[in-house]
Amino acid sequence: MEPTESAAPASWPRLRRTVAARTGPRRAPYAPGRAEGVTPLLPLAVIALAAVLLVTGISRAVATGHALFPAGAAGWALAVLTGIVVGHLVALGRDRWWGGTGSGAALTLAVLLLYGWVPAGLVSITVVVLVGVARRHRWRQGLLHGAVDILGIAAAALLLTLTGVTPSVETPWDPRSWTLATGTGVLFAAAGYLLMTRLLLWLVHTPNPGTLPTVTRTAVIRQSLVGVALLGIAPLICVVAVALPVLLPLFSIPLIALDSTLWIARARAEEQLRDPLTGLPNRQWLLERIWTALDEAEQAGTRSALLLIDLDRFRSVNDTLGHLAGDRLLLQIAERLRPALPRGAEAARLGGDEF
Repeated sequence: MEPTESAAPASWPRLRRTVAARTGPRRAPYAPGRAEGVTPLLPLAVIALAAVLLVTGISRAVATGHALFPAGAAGWALAVLTGIVVGHLVALGRDRWWGGTGSGAALTLAVLLLYGWVPAGLVSITVVVLVGVARRHRWRQGLLHGAVDILGIAAAALLLTLTGVTPSVETPWDPRSWTLATGTGVLFAAAGYLLMTRLLLWLVHTPNPGTLPTVTRTAVIRQSLVGVALLGIAPLICVVAVALPVLLPLFSIPLIALDSTLWIARARAEEQLRDPLTGLPNRQWLLERIWTALDEAEQAGTRSALLLIDLDRFRSVNDTLGHLAGDRLLLQIAERLRPALPRGAEAARLGGDEF
């Protein structure tokens, strides 16, 4: 990690390191953040299962003469609304969409409640394909999230069937026939969709059972917001789709506002755990991660190590060249730390010149 003669000017401050290790029985070195008990086969299994379910559903619908998507004004209005949502997700230009959004979830659940899980799956896969084409460098991740969404739709449809409701394109679940008792079916479908998709995403992207309290708290708050949105917006989309479908595209406004609200909540939560200059995790994140890593090491009977790094004569850089030069130096150190970390290791900035 120390800059060499060829990698950096000789005047660069040298990195001074202090190592503190918590020892245990001599086994394989422990790497914080590494997946425990979860293999890379899980994403492939999720994609394969979703593909089988979707192909089976489409084949069965075609074989029995069922339509795959509604025609007429309702179908066109839903297509326009889907296109607006896709355009909105593409225009974000960041990684906000990957991991699920309120707009996509609300639209998918509404189609599920009205016409069944096959049309809902087609809407979901359309969003994934179009956004994936627009973001070619993220198509693999988009495919995985699309598969997760398909499994969430299947879980919601199963719960809906258990309540005695099996909508289809030919016999939609008309919201004008809903009663107070039917609210149970809507609640079960939304809960099943939300729990399945978030659980699979959690397993795929956070296979390590050790979880930071702040991260967990933030995730619970965000998913609660998504759940409230699903229960509030999806039934309204169903009502308008049956009564006055020409107004469906107007739902793009609250759906986009919902995505923005969720993104702001996520950004604020990340600010609590990120160093604003380097983008590395901050002291609060490190303290929580240390306790988690120590607990995991104790349970597994392995080791967990902490490496402290500070810069010699960093104060002289600020005094002679100015704080802007000092900030640029810290950015350079952070950029060099990231690719040099061993697999499973994580870096954080404590403050000042300490990492």
